[in-house]
Amino acid sequence: MQMRGVKRMKLGTPQPMDCPCCFRPGDPLFCAQCSPEDSPARLAALRALLKQRNLDGYLIPSEDAHSSEYVAEVDQRRAFISGFTGSAGTALVTQDKALLWTDSRYFVQAAAQLGPEWTLMKQHEPGVPAIEDWVATHMKGKVVGCDPSLMAAARTLDWIQKKWSPQSVSLVTVPENLVDMVWGEAQPARPCNRIDVHPTQLAGCTVSEKLKMVREEMAEQEVGALVMNALDQVAWLANLRGSDIACNPVFFSYAVVLPGSAVVYTQLLDDMDTHASCVHELETHLEPACVLLKPYSSFISDLPHVVGESKVMLEKSTCTLAMHEALGTRELVQVDVSPVESMKARKNEAEIAGIRAASLKDSVAIVKYFCWLQEQLARERSVNEFDGAAYLSELRRQQPGCVGDSFPTISSSGANAAIVHYHASEKECAPIDPAKVYLCDTGGQYTDGTTDITRTLHFAGTPTEEERKCYTCVLQGHIGLAQAVFPAGTTGLQLEMLARGPLWKHGLDFGHGTGHGLSLIHISEPTRLLSISYAVFCLKKKKKRAKRCNQLQQKK
Repeated sequence: MQMRGVKRMKLGTPQPMDCPCCFRPGDPLFCAQCSPEDSPARLAALRALLKQRNLDGYLIPSEDAHSSEYVAEVDQRRAFISGFTGSAGTALVTQDKALLWTDSRYFVQAAAQLGPEWTLMKQHEPGVPAIEDWVATHMKGKVVGCDPSLMAAARTLDWIQKKWSPQSVSLVTVPENLVDMVWGEAQPARPCNRIDVHPTQLAGCTVSEKLKMVREEMAEQEVGALVMNALDQVAWLANLRGSDIACNPVFFSYAVVLPGSAVVYTQLLDDMDTHASCVHELETHLEPACVLLKPYSSFISDLPHVVGESKVMLEKSTCTLAMHEALGTRELVQVDVSPVESMKARKNEAEIAGIRAASLKDSVAIVKYFCWLQEQLARERSVNEFDGAAYLSELRRQQPGCVGDSFPTISSSGANAAIVHYHASEKECAPIDPAKVYLCDTGGQYTDGTTDITRTLHFAGTPTEEERKCYTCVLQGHIGLAQAVFPAGTTGLQLEMLARGPLWKHGLDFGHGTGHGLSLIHISEPTRLLSISYAVFCLKKKKKRAKRCNQLQQKK
């Protein structure tokens, strides 16, 4: 499939450039004084690279090469260049502007973390253009660069076709990541941790059984290959778990499913001297399903050879521009939801039992924590937000099968409780005030499931009328949604209105999705979120196929 409107920067010898700090020419690109310690210096270094490559702007998304919501430190490029550490947002740096788009969950945090050299663009707020509209308006006839391995192909190609090409805006994919070049030797190494086999009794299906169901869907779509880069999908399909990203049991990988075989690309094969024993265990586990292991680093170059001339299925939301480029002119079938994602969303009996067990264990830890906290505050012993979260993590790890937190606990008191994704640090945290609202948003990662809950508490004194009203409206929304009876085909977006209705009556709302994650691998399964309207449809469509896994397990 030809990517119209996307140009590829030709590799060659870069033109000599001067250090943006002292204008010293030569190699390395930046002097010791310019090993940028703050955002202004980092922006100056990045702009020097833009000038060298004849680029007018550079896009820096939050995601890694696998479209992950949570990324490893090595992939936190947007945070490095801007100072904003929230999990969602896209930066655009030009020669004279630095802009960051993020959603309402992070307005307060971004405003506090961004320096004066940055402009905060509040997504979906009146009068604030989307990033693609801003580029179309302010960069007519100019060239914007990006790392193709980090850009979602479907969204980016849509921007080009509908917004940028009519305004003569060119998008150029740059082989090397420019933020990485600024980061230099200070950039953390990419994690490459051990990968463990996920037991069949917890998975409910073998790898062979899962591949059989996937291939049935591929046959219906008349495709010869399914290519995946979403880490949770690869982990689920291969019945494997890792720890390359904090709080997420995943490992850096890609996968290709073919009619008679499959390939999983993992970093372990890039360093066989260190991981030979683990690789042997994985090969023993995957061999019965005809799954071959290959080096992670070879994925892009190997992809055209593995799929041959087959028609290829890709998931729109996760497939990157780099994958598109590698597949060239092959015919592509782009689906809203990968067959693996749909099957993962419909839990079998073993998975449901595991999630229930994980929820029960995590509830024990949380109740113990709240009892302890209430006692400490009643005795007028000071507990700050950070120490509270740390003690909860300690209690959680005492539960059998606990791997750790499923995300950094949001332990927030008073005004901090209004920051949707607030994160207390050891150096910056507030004492938990018993006379103010205390919000605890927390979850656990277990071998048998993943949890995520939020509780809002008030330990002493009387809450204000405004606090009581807001709390009651949220409770009414919970009850309304829990009691809903709805026909098949009802969308998640329609059901979400029941949760928001009581708040709307008072002119209130919340700027994030509805619901929490009770899942298998991480807390943000796309087909779980009520705000995604196709969720109910996808679950209904895949119901028959997912039930087969339950039947296979019962026969055993």
